[in-house]
Amino acid sequence: MKRYQVYLNSKSVSVLDDFEDISEISRSAVIRMTVNSLSQNLKIIIPEKENSSGGLDEIIGIIKTKSKKATNISQRVDDIYYGK
Repeated sequence: MKRYQVYLNSKSVSVLDDFEDISEISRSAVIRMTVNSLSQNLKIIIPEKENSSGGLDEIIGIIKTKSKKATNISQRVDDIYYGK
């Protein structure tokens, strides 16, 4: 575990201190539990860049569908705009 410095507003600290008095869980422990919980629930989309050639190619594969059926969303848009 590493030490980090964060700035909290006084109202937040007051709430944490009151909670500490009631629960006997330290302010630091509550902050750690909160950050750990949040970090596990964050969803970050990072496109694969191994074979990218730049531009829009960098986001290929970013849309994941639940079905295993191949999709071609851009083709459907072309059909709409070009009346195919």
